[in-house]
Amino acid sequence: MGEVWEAEQLSLSRRVALKLLLPERVDSKGLDFFAREARAGGRLSHPGIVAIHGTGQDEGLHWIAMELVEDACDLRRALDGIREEDELPGDYYEQSALFLAETADALEVAHAAGVIHRDLKPANILVTPDDHPKVSDFGLAKLTDEHSISLAGDLVGTYFYMSPEQVAAKRMGLDHRTDVFSLGVVLYEMLTLVRPFEGDTTEQVAHKILVVDPPPPNELRSKVPGDLAVICGKAMEKDPDRRYTTMAEFAADLRRHLANEPIMARPPTVLQRAGKWVKRNPAKSAVAGVAAAAFLAIALLLAQNVKKSQEIVETNTALEAETEAAAEARETALAEAAKAVEERDRAEAMAYAANVHAAGAAVRSVNAAEARRRLSDCPEELRDWEWMHLDLACDLSMQTLEGHEGNVFSVAWNPTGTRIVSCSEDGTLRIWDAATGASLQTLEGHATRVQCVAWNPAGTRIVSGSRDKTIRIWDATTGAKLQTLEGHDERVYSVAWNPSGTRIVS
Repeated sequence: MGEVWEAEQLSLSRRVALKLLLPERVDSKGLDFFAREARAGGRLSHPGIVAIHGTGQDEGLHWIAMELVEDACDLRRALDGIREEDELPGDYYEQSALFLAETADALEVAHAAGVIHRDLKPANILVTPDDHPKVSDFGLAKLTDEHSISLAGDLVGTYFYMSPEQVAAKRMGLDHRTDVFSLGVVLYEMLTLVRPFEGDTTEQVAHKILVVDPPPPNELRSKVPGDLAVICGKAMEKDPDRRYTTMAEFAADLRRHLANEPIMARPPTVLQRAGKWVKRNPAKSAVAGVAAAAFLAIALLLAQNVKKSQEIVETNTALEAETEAAAEARETALAEAAKAVEERDRAEAMAYAANVHAAGAAVRSVNAAEARRRLSDCPEELRDWEWMHLDLACDLSMQTLEGHEGNVFSVAWNPTGTRIVSCSEDGTLRIWDAATGASLQTLEGHATRVQCVAWNPAGTRIVSGSRDKTIRIWDATTGAKLQTLEGHDERVYSVAWNPSGTRIVS
């Protein structure tokens, strides 16, 4: 989005961090995101959040003035430094728990103000010289009381730290608990010094986030306290309903651990672990997983009842109690089996979302074979409009655009890939809809053959060069001729904009 500079606010004689929106991002969407970042930060006042002092525009530069955190580094760099050490400090895990608890405190304030960060990662958490956190960069924040700027299906965040609902592009809904998951990922990386979801491609990372549970932190590093591993696992539950309900609960459990008090989180039960195995292997274990879970439940409960019966088998009353317990055991086992079926259905839905996402990425990479392979892995009963949309997108047959009365000398795409401009020896330019091939506008004004065309970086202007030795600038929306530039002694063969769209070379 921008660059951040250290600056001085002359009116108050104080140094600030000044974020400047990059010129190539100055379009309606970029300005909307930039303004939303300022509004999100402006709502928040907490020692653990970088403060926003003001925002504005000066000589075409859009800026946000923020608190300058002196001599700070971000958590990503801090972790890089720790990885280079031969061994961890003796109190490393206690300090990590306290640091994350303070971070959760700050995010609880943000959530209470209706701000969901959506891009929590070590690079967006500053570490002050006295080792306290400062959450920064609300550029992708969601304001719960405002209409969303992002479109349905947009991926918002940084892949390695996204929640399953972010990866699934909002199919399952998204609220403040997405931040709980992302902060859990940050805690995992602090405890183990590795990220829980790695892969060579974004599709691999997305698949792991959706269906694969990473090993518990204390399996990778034996000195990680068991309670911290359990807290981390609860924060990173793929089902939002199983995570901490709020950041306050997350912070409270971290402080219980630090105070040597019992934590509220519990490690997953045998049945929950079996359910997660079903999630990871939906195709192989759709039926077997359910049967195994039900059998396991019955076996465990009956084993408990046998033990009890040995202790009270002497009386008829005890036998009756045993019979009632066995009935309860059967009912519990059936309920657990039904729950396993529900877990299987959820696993299939998440696998479907992962395949659809991967198919979309393959379509964007013009890899129709991979897209069709991913789409074929989607069960027919789950296929919805997005599946049909991608299935149609796999048809990459070329379009023929006709309309010019002479040879076409140059074509150019607009920056978003939705429009094409062409120029011809008939002296005209034409703007086409890239999706349908429809001719949208014909631009007339050159006296003879048009040799070259180019869009400006914002996609709002078109420049053309002609055999008539002139350059013309056009409004890409209305088709109006804005300027005629003269000065060449020969025909113009090529034109181009500079990156900020303020200069043209011919």
